[in-house]
Amino acid sequence: MPYENVYRNPQGHLRLPFADLPMLLHVHEVRISPQERPALENMFQFLSSVMILAGRLRSHLSRYEEDTWVNVPFDALFLDTQAVVLFLRQFMEDVAFVVRAVLPPGVRRQMPAGFTDLAARIRAAGPGRDEPLATVLPQTDPFRQFLVIEEPWLQQVKDMRDDICHRTAYGRLRTATFPSLLDLIRAGGSTAPFASEADLRAYLCGLLQRWLALACLASEFVRRRIHEDHPVPQLPVADGFIVREGEIDFTVSSAEPQFPPGTTVMTVSAASLEGLEYFLASL
Repeated sequence: MPYENVYRNPQGHLRLPFADLPMLLHVHEVRISPQERPALENMFQFLSSVMILAGRLRSHLSRYEEDTWVNVPFDALFLDTQAVVLFLRQFMEDVAFVVRAVLPPGVRRQMPAGFTDLAARIRAAGPGRDEPLATVLPQTDPFRQFLVIEEPWLQQVKDMRDDICHRTAYGRLRTATFPSLLDLIRAGGSTAPFASEADLRAYLCGLLQRWLALACLASEFVRRRIHEDHPVPQLPVADGFIVREGEIDFTVSSAEPQFPPGTTVMTVSAASLEGLEYFLASL
């Protein structure tokens, strides 16, 4: 997966996006309104929810056998797959909110609220159009590059979300529709496509890998913008990361720190991490 180096640190641990956001907001005394708080809190909680969903989906897929599907809980698999897509869409809207919140005031007031419209505005920014936005999000910015490269995928996810929630609410023909339960069953055996993928696990792998990449790239952009607007005080922060329970002994004393000052480490159970890693492994 081309985003492996985006969501993993050089030691191979999964990065923890937005780990330093609470500290940055506190130190720089950034006021958070009641309307803003839910989106910011979701930034801290989404990985825990992703691991729960990944563990459930892995359990469902592990029930497939070469000669029978009788043990596969298709009803739960169907609902949990929908939950992943819906949760990703909500996360994208929260990302749009946080990204918009750190833009310069003159730029922020002109930005649309939804993720899809905001992403389109960022992609189109340049000389003669939204130049102030292009200044803070130039073509070389990794977050912007992700939005450009993954535009087709982001649009497909948006359409699937609309089909699930508002199947008949729009008067336009969609290119992506969420499958029926029968189509989902066929997809599990690789006899029919599922959301443009021949295999359900491959689809979920691509979705979760891009999801983590989006989170990490947005996190880096938000951190950079906060530092640009608040160059002082200098705050020691470093990329957060995730470890299995018991992997690091935090009681050990040493002359040199085990990791840079300001690092946030999230400890999770082996089962939780393995469920997510199942979908991050290369197929």
